[in-house]
Amino acid sequence: MFGYATDEWDKETLHPYSHHLAQLICLEMAIARKDGSIAWLRPDCKSQVIVEYKQEEDGRVTPVRVYNILIST
Repeated sequence: MFGYATDEWDKETLHPYSHHLAQLICLEMAIARKDGSIAWLRPDCKSQVIVEYKQEEDGRVTPVRVYNILIST
């Protein structure tokens, strides 16, 4: 479950950038698991991405950099 309130708005994914990146990481891990390139990997991947934002003058927030990435398998 994911709950979030943000001024950030991505017209393609409609999710905060940190959430989108975390989903992409888990997707890549699933691909590596299914194609056998990481044989020991099991389907319990979790990821967390911490993004630093800059608040614009109009109130929007813009991603500046990825601060931290955590992957648990």
